[in-house]
Amino acid sequence: MSIMVWGHRGHRHYRHSSYTRPPHENSAAAYEFALRQTMGLECDVVQSKQGTPYLIHDTLFDGIVKYEMGHHLQPASRDILGDKLIYQMEDEALGKIKLSDGQPLPKLWDLLMLMPRFPGRVLNLELKGPNTVDVAIRTVERAIQQKLVTPQQIVFSSFNLPALRHLRINAGYRFKIGALFTLVGQPMAQMYPNWPNAEPDAYYIPFDPSVVERSDVREIDPDFFNLERGSVDLNALNVLEHHYPKAKIILWTAGEPHPTENTLLVDTVVELAWTNRLYAVASDFPEVIQKQLIARGVAVKTPHPDYF
Repeated sequence: MSIMVWGHRGHRHYRHSSYTRPPHENSAAAYEFALRQTMGLECDVVQSKQGTPYLIHDTLFDGIVKYEMGHHLQPASRDILGDKLIYQMEDEALGKIKLSDGQPLPKLWDLLMLMPRFPGRVLNLELKGPNTVDVAIRTVERAIQQKLVTPQQIVFSSFNLPALRHLRINAGYRFKIGALFTLVGQPMAQMYPNWPNAEPDAYYIPFDPSVVERSDVREIDPDFFNLERGSVDLNALNVLEHHYPKAKIILWTAGEPHPTENTLLVDTVVELAWTNRLYAVASDFPEVIQKQLIARGVAVKTPHPDYF
């Protein structure tokens, strides 16, 4: 089975010295970069006060939850944001916000409008903010009706297991679902502590083999387990094979170093590729990882046969 490489947040490491004039992560330009180079991308879906789905990485979890949307914005846009959460803001104000490189905050619809130019690519839409399932489904269904994408091009993922359960109940198996878990050894923590109107039963859950036996995971019946590189070994694969023989793994990393400086991600993929359990790898440096994997003999699905 060929493995896909996806751009993490489109193309995440916009500050790395190896890139000249790279796009900011979670921007339309970053998404187009990933779609041109590889077979897809991962991005984070949140919504405004009016229920419009936007694409931005709004929270960070490294043992505690941090709201980091302002980190991506120009100073004047941080002033507009103030101390609000994105789902407390009106579309009019969000339309004035600029990312650090001056690009506007993209909407999910903007990304879906790009898709006809890139047939066969896959979008991994991570449901990040509170209560985003229904608006994300409505927006994707509208795009399907307009023949911008097909259901097979969409993967909905989230750390929010109750949201994924809601998605499975309401959409059945129309869309693929990826259950996300945090790094081994991290504490379990509430996703939206003290946030108004947020789901109180949404938690960041670290991966260990016992999670596959949770009742909520069984109800979700994930098509994919989205696991951090350090969580994946042969024991984890054997457990998943036993409980979910049809499920595949989407591999991701936290704070990924440049592949020329650290080969851990490529080494892990090479080690596990023979198992046919890996579906995709979401990387901050997708085009570099793709080339390295091919050079090491891994079967990688690429958008253009003559790309290299």
